[in-house]
Amino acid sequence: MHAAGVLDPDVRPKATEEIGAQVSSIIQQKTAPGDTVLLWRAETRINFFSQRASPSRFSYQFPLYHPAYTNEGLILEFLDAILDQRPRMIVDTGNPATPIFDFPIMTPAIQQKVAAIQAVYRATGDLGGGTLYGPLSTNSP
Repeated sequence: MHAAGVLDPDVRPKATEEIGAQVSSIIQQKTAPGDTVLLWRAETRINFFSQRASPSRFSYQFPLYHPAYTNEGLILEFLDAILDQRPRMIVDTGNPATPIFDFPIMTPAIQQKVAAIQAVYRATGDLGGGTLYGPLSTNSP
């Protein structure tokens, strides 16, 4: 886990804006306009500024990490969207409150979907507190 996220809310707003612009620029350079990009956390503004859609209606994932809100069905819906939509890039923003692939509910079905995603994505870069993930090949997601 990362101690601080790429877009850590404790960072000065100007610095956060600069980092957001940098991440948006990286996304635009490494993806095409029709590609989807998943920001793992709650960084929908980066989807907006990079002009890349989220592959899931859960572009804001904090509710999936709140045990009083989430359930197996919601988490499976989110993971199914990733598997079905095959985002060109997944950006782990490094927020310890929303650890990538680690939900408060981990049933065998959730573990199976997580393993399926991990089987086709690999870390491709570092964002100084976060990680970029891309498909294993251009024929994969």
